[in-house]
Amino acid sequence: MFAAPSAKLLIDGRVPFYGPDMIRRVAQSFADQAGFARQLAAYDVNTVVIDHTRADHIAATDYLSTQDDWGLVFVEDGHSLFVRTDARIGIEPFRILAAGYRTGGLLDARFADAEIREEATRLNTKPNTTVMQAWHQGIELLRPLARDGSRAGIRKHATAGEQRIARASYARLSFAAQSFPGFTTIELYRAMAALAACDLPEARAALGRAMYGGQTRETSLVGLELSLRAGDDAEGARARAHLGRLLDAADSRLDPWVRAIAADLRVRCP
Repeated sequence: MFAAPSAKLLIDGRVPFYGPDMIRRVAQSFADQAGFARQLAAYDVNTVVIDHTRADHIAATDYLSTQDDWGLVFVEDGHSLFVRTDARIGIEPFRILAAGYRTGGLLDARFADAEIREEATRLNTKPNTTVMQAWHQGIELLRPLARDGSRAGIRKHATAGEQRIARASYARLSFAAQSFPGFTTIELYRAMAALAACDLPEARAALGRAMYGGQTRETSLVGLELSLRAGDDAEGARARAHLGRLLDAADSRLDPWVRAIAADLRVRCP
């Protein structure tokens, strides 16, 4: 916080002297982008601390991550710090690393490995970042296996070296999962790393944990790939039929992940 000396903070309202109405209004605004934007404008807030492990802070995180006049300047294991441009004197925001356990630009081929390491080095000098470092390292290891950044999943290893990379990624993501068990994105990429290595029991277990919060596009497509690569005859037949329906549907046939799965239809784990 000392890096933003002109900070005007918005916290989630749990300071008693603000009163119950203020506590309720501010706490609820973190889950509502429009309400959150109104709070920022009403109090001329230029610095926000987000608890990126809370589901009810996702809307606020998404809002700040997509606004041109806000930048992520610090991210630790449990919190992210956003500062508005006019208050960010001498502070460069992250371009690649993202708030919370998101991939950001880590899988984006437009960023060079050296650029990613530069941002990661900046993060690694800070306290309370051990879990976040493990997350970033695990995702970065998957870069050679990512089909289209974060848009089309992770392909199966083609060499023994790639299998070792996928297993190393799984190990780093497992370290992160120990601190935040059941966290959807951590478990999702943990499942993809295990599937890339053809470590099938680990992939199924991680995917099951990723689905605790409900089915999403990502969990559905990872599950489809798992069934196609590793399922028995009956499971594989059901998966191929499901893929056929996705390819027939106008809203999914152009999905890059669906197309990648179709292209890898014959790829199997032993």
